[in-house]
Amino acid sequence: MKLDRFGEFIGRAAQKFEPYSAYRPTPLNLKSLVHFGKTAAASKSFAFLKKELPIRIASMLKEVRCLPGSFLRTDAVLEVAQMYDNVFETLLKYEKCSPNRPSVISEFTDDLQAIIQRNSDVVAHMAMGIKEMKERQGFSSDEEKWLDYFLDRFYISRIGIRTLMTQHTLLYGPVLRETESHVGCIDPECSPLRLAVTAYSYARLICSRVYGRSPGCNIHVLDCVSDRTRSTREFLISVDDSGQPSESCELFDQLPSCAGLRVHGRDVTFCYIPGHLFHALFELFKNAMRAVVERWVGESNLPELQMVICLAPEDLTIKVNNRVTSVRIVAGRILSIFQYI
Repeated sequence: MKLDRFGEFIGRAAQKFEPYSAYRPTPLNLKSLVHFGKTAAASKSFAFLKKELPIRIASMLKEVRCLPGSFLRTDAVLEVAQMYDNVFETLLKYEKCSPNRPSVISEFTDDLQAIIQRNSDVVAHMAMGIKEMKERQGFSSDEEKWLDYFLDRFYISRIGIRTLMTQHTLLYGPVLRETESHVGCIDPECSPLRLAVTAYSYARLICSRVYGRSPGCNIHVLDCVSDRTRSTREFLISVDDSGQPSESCELFDQLPSCAGLRVHGRDVTFCYIPGHLFHALFELFKNAMRAVVERWVGESNLPELQMVICLAPEDLTIKVNNRVTSVRIVAGRILSIFQYI
């Protein structure tokens, strides 16, 4: 089916869209997902998702209909509409299926895996739609504010939907988890330090290839939780410009380059999705390194980045300072200082 308006359904999908969009998505957190993943059978996950996913998609598309029509009619955004229309219709075929049929659950899991793979380019398509609209007629200041607000909600909804799908496929499908300690895509003992070192390594590799050099980094880890139930290793390691660490450490195993890195503090862990945190850290390092290299053009020595990882009883804070600007992540969320346009 070819759409000419975002979120415009026909047939059975049109009849089901309004009822589903009237419901509110179920609020979930990582703790509940971990508990569910450890205790619930595949049939229970299927029974929940066959209702929850259409609700979330319908709610998301209902907001989309409020956007300016000129933006919704761009080719890239219409392609996104087609993607979610197909997802909605795929999920509707399981609406009345019994959770007690293993063959149905297996087919449902396969469909979710296919959806995850097919819809991996949604962010790029939305960016193309914004670019097309901006080049065609531009945006007023009010439209920019509304579009920023909408895209924040749209991408958060997308992350939630993909997390639920990925969690189900990893728990009950043929795809293997990265480690046995993971519960689906969630790591109850996620180490922000290890992810930060990995993100630094790959960001440094890219920066060096593009600019011919890159700044080093000091990572300080602070543990403000006094009642630790188990001991964790304390690091005091530096890596010289040739990439040689001051002592052998598994932090640097199989990484392309950790030259110029210094790590000080005790390794801490918290419950989080490693893939999400790595992506945020990788983007932070790339932006910070680029800012330093471009700010100190012609200087023989580049100032080092400063990163602080602080674990508190209620949250985890990560701060990166590059002597150009500073961005913080609080509880896994980048504070809103960016705009999409």
